[in-house]
Amino acid sequence: MKPARPVDPGAGAFRKILTVNTADQGGGAERLAWQIFEACAARGLDSWFLVGDKKSSHDRVMPFYLSPFFDYRLFAGAWTQRRQRTLKWLCRRTGLDDFEFPYSRPLLELTGSVPDVVHCHNLHGGYFDLRALPWLSRRVPVFLTLQDAWTATGHCAFPIECERWQRHVGCGRCPDLSLPPAVERDATALNWWRKARIFEKSRLYIIGASRWSLDLAQRSILAPAMADSRLIPNGVDLSVFHPGDRAAARADLPLAQSGALPLHALLMVSVAHAGAGNPFKDWPTLRAALERLTQPPAEAGSRPLHLAVIGGAVSTERIGPVTVHHVGYHPHAELAGYYRAADLFVHATRAETFGLVIAEAMASGLPAVVSNVGPTPEVAVPGQGGILVPPRDPDALAQQLQALIATPEALPALGELAAQYARSHFDARQMVDATIDYYSEVVAQWWEQRGDYVSRALHI
Repeated sequence: MKPARPVDPGAGAFRKILTVNTADQGGGAERLAWQIFEACAARGLDSWFLVGDKKSSHDRVMPFYLSPFFDYRLFAGAWTQRRQRTLKWLCRRTGLDDFEFPYSRPLLELTGSVPDVVHCHNLHGGYFDLRALPWLSRRVPVFLTLQDAWTATGHCAFPIECERWQRHVGCGRCPDLSLPPAVERDATALNWWRKARIFEKSRLYIIGASRWSLDLAQRSILAPAMADSRLIPNGVDLSVFHPGDRAAARADLPLAQSGALPLHALLMVSVAHAGAGNPFKDWPTLRAALERLTQPPAEAGSRPLHLAVIGGAVSTERIGPVTVHHVGYHPHAELAGYYRAADLFVHATRAETFGLVIAEAMASGLPAVVSNVGPTPEVAVPGQGGILVPPRDPDALAQQLQALIATPEALPALGELAAQYARSHFDARQMVDATIDYYSEVVAQWWEQRGDYVSRALHI
């Protein structure tokens, strides 16, 4: 099949945007990619979402392997299929990143016509061949949002307490092969080298949600691929995440309706994909901090202490004086209801590239007690409803929580500061506007540069 040719949409103009991500629904990366995809469609643009795993029924969301516009018979032969299975088996056994996904290179054809912009989010998750980036980025402007650090490392999404990923160092002798995406054997040096060779030949427009993530990119093997970069903080849907009537929201919670949560309790909330089982969040530190808490005396007007852990398995346990409810996954509207019903947000974490749940909780009117790692000081800003504690320090976390529990009357004012800061800095509409403006700037430069190149070629 002859590859389609990009069409000049005119200086600064673009009509078709292709969003690329592991899935269309799920965690923070999926929510952010979906916001941009929907906003582009709402503005009358030809917006498509290409995924490895389709979970919605949206007709503009398309899996890589189910395009009605592409002839898959090219890859359907028995020998081709056997070769793919063998290569995948070898990658898994040797610890290599699996790049054996043949539908990545024809990405520009999978939605029927060539897009003017390709916006990639997570490129790991078993669906994308990173080796397609040099070819794709020569055909159309390719944007990459840094949802995590996988592109810069030899295997992991977050290089916790490890600096070997840096451009002039190099991965190898990995201290933790179990960090997702986990590998069976240490081929991190080769993985890192392969990615470095790919990025040396690519031309990408990097979007970082934090100054910290952009700094990481500049110090990593991504640096040679960075045609340009832009700081665009992640956005929160303020129509969903906003302060409200705490008593009414509390009464609406299933925990309260079942009698498991007293209406007058002091409720803390913690949120993570997979809940307490998330390897990048720090449940052991939070658990140890809860064990160190003490219940204020009844004569001081103390309230029973409860913590709702959203995400992961469903269960209830008692840790120190705190009743902990692991309540499983909840969609946006229900998650926002938990935020509005709570008094305090707690986020013990080992790594972030932004901290979307922190911004969502603050937008809902919750003061946020957060581990001081990576970019979290850019979100949970001290004096603006954010309270930072040293990472992996249960004593410091317990001390801060104990002080807040002892002065519950101060929490509403802190929550109002948090909501004001989130409204002015993390509005999803600002994120979308900034992203689309960036598309427009890059597209104008892209076709101007192509025009200069053609003019020079004609005069040779």
